Amino acid sequence: MLDVKNYQLGYVLSRGKRELTRCKERLHIVEGIIFAIEHPIDILEIMLVSADGKSSKQKMCDAFGLSGQQAQAIIDMRMRAYLKTEKKKLIEEYQKLLQERVAMAHNVACREVI
Repeated sequence: MLDVKNYQLGYVLSRGKRELTRCKERLHIVEGIIFAIEHPIDILEIMLVSADGKSSKQKMCDAFGLSGQQAQAIIDMRMRAYLKTEKKKLIEEYQKLLQERVAMAHNVACREVI
């Protein structure tokens, strides 16, 4: 019976860690998109002078300290993201992800102690 409990606990801990990782990854991407929405002229200038997506991505990383994933998300985003309602939704998602990250990290830490 103890082996079953240990297995279940291990499974729950593993799933919690995966969910926490996904939350952190999405949070990272959303931070980059929010940056782009707050600095549209800078982002568009880089995209307009770049020869292709790869050089645009590299220039964004160099100029603003963005990660490759963030820069790629900015390149892939649609112009409607610049609308006020979309920006509001994105900021709400960001705040929700921050709360989820704290809760998930707490759950994982509590289960690791057990």
